[in-house]
Amino acid sequence: MTKKGEVEKPATPICLIYSADQSQSNVTVPGECYEVLEGGNCKKVWITRRSVEHLKDNCLLRVWCGDMVFAMGDTKPTPYLFVVEFPVPEDFYTEFVAWYREEHVPMLLANPDWQGTELYRANIQETPFSFTSVHHLSHPRALDSKERQASRSTPWFFRLKVHSWFDQGFNRWLLKFISGEERGL
Repeated sequence: MTKKGEVEKPATPICLIYSADQSQSNVTVPGECYEVLEGGNCKKVWITRRSVEHLKDNCLLRVWCGDMVFAMGDTKPTPYLFVVEFPVPEDFYTEFVAWYREEHVPMLLANPDWQGTELYRANIQETPFSFTSVHHLSHPRALDSKERQASRSTPWFFRLKVHSWFDQGFNRWLLKFISGEERGL
């Protein structure tokens, strides 16, 4: 059973592949390719639901894979994605997911440009980031919305923010769709 607004999704893993080199023309990644508009130190990000074992030894790429925790709202393809990586310590997994599911994401989805959100938990050991969210945006102005500001001003947000891993430790990217074959992510 899902909460109101959540959608049933198969437990399909997702992989994000980050490239620091714009000219990664020799790399073949089955999936969607996005240009990084803001954030991070990479130029492109690919998102796929296929095996990426052949890429894990490529020193020009960073691979993050995870399993879906939940999806909420409309997660159909949008022109923009806002991706956030979270280094949540294991002792805080339950509270973090509860805050994200019960408070943060519903507040974001009140903005019409914020279409949907998926939260994934890492299924690989080689990452400091235990969770990644993929936010589907119809326009980047959602990032400056009053709904996002409100979602970052609640007592629950501030209770989590006292921890060094929270907020300051997050990686954030604004991505614009370039090309790809998996537009149904």
